[in-house]
Amino acid sequence: MNSTTPSLRLAMVTHSLDRGGSPISLWNLARRLSDCYRVVVSEKDGVVRERFEQAGMAVRLEPRGGPLEAGLLWRFIRLFRTERIQLVHLNTLTSYFKYPALAARLIGIPVVWFIREDVREPRCRKLLPWIKLLATRIVPVSSEIARNLYPTGCPSKVRVILNGIEPAPAGVASGALRRQLGVPADEPLVGCVAALEPRKGVGDLVAALAQLHAGGFRLHGVCLGQDRSASQVHRRRLEQQAMAAGISDRFHLLGDHPNPLEVYPEFDVFALPAHWEGCARTLLEAMLQGRPIVTTDGGGNPEVIRHGETGLVVPVGNRAGLAEAVCTLLTNRTLARQLGRAARADLDRRFTLQQHVSEVRALYSDAAETNRN
Repeated sequence: MNSTTPSLRLAMVTHSLDRGGSPISLWNLARRLSDCYRVVVSEKDGVVRERFEQAGMAVRLEPRGGPLEAGLLWRFIRLFRTERIQLVHLNTLTSYFKYPALAARLIGIPVVWFIREDVREPRCRKLLPWIKLLATRIVPVSSEIARNLYPTGCPSKVRVILNGIEPAPAGVASGALRRQLGVPADEPLVGCVAALEPRKGVGDLVAALAQLHAGGFRLHGVCLGQDRSASQVHRRRLEQQAMAAGISDRFHLLGDHPNPLEVYPEFDVFALPAHWEGCARTLLEAMLQGRPIVTTDGGGNPEVIRHGETGLVVPVGNRAGLAEAVCTLLTNRTLARQLGRAARADLDRRFTLQQHVSEVRALYSDAAETNRN
């Protein structure tokens, strides 16, 4: 094979090209597979599209449409045949993915299906028969997902692969965010990076910060992330909650940031109070920056952050416990620095992008070999 022949022709399917955890995870994987021919297929357009195209990848939009979505199924069959696709990578779990999965199997192409969601949710449970029937390999991004998917034990087609991130030197706080918000240098800044939706638990963080403020602790909270609902109902509720608690001037909803890694160094503590996560990219980003971390025991979070070793883990929804953990890290700076350093070292051991890509490559080869046999 000469150097210009791609090692594999991949269709990498995502539900959206908006800025979010799963599209960014796909981008980081895809850009490391430069020896492969990659076609990125999405139901919805978004700002991440430009990244794929600038890296020389073809991007195809295939929105839903037609009676019973039959048109979508045949469009996928035509696309896979036209592009001579050899393997289909499905990046997450929504009803949209039934169609590329079925199209691929109808024409004999292996399917590697990543699962980043809580499979116990009703919408996900409806899709489990499709996954178990059509996927050549199933890839939960945490062991917790795998256990919920197959409570009595996973078959050999299931492989847990944790998310990965590109190692880089930790950033230095520039003070720009504090100046933007008017936060004095002697008042701690607690940061969160999360979409404004109930599952992310941002309301629990507002309540915890309000509790600390009521106890005389002068601090500020920041959340980077958008409310993607058309009505902006989640953002309004958080604003109303902060106002009712008397901290509307101390809790700042800043929307999406084009490069959150620039902002993490500004946080004295990073908090992710999510009710459930698979393998949260924002935790990896905070670990990369050596931030002291507080998170919950929801989903795969305890697989990422080890309580007392690389951060503090509190029960989901325990607002008093969340407030206490944040207070501990803000008042015991020796412990905070120790946990931040340990988190960064653990990231380098377990969550590098190189490790993630190597495991995915091996899985692709395994799936292709299984499909041939």
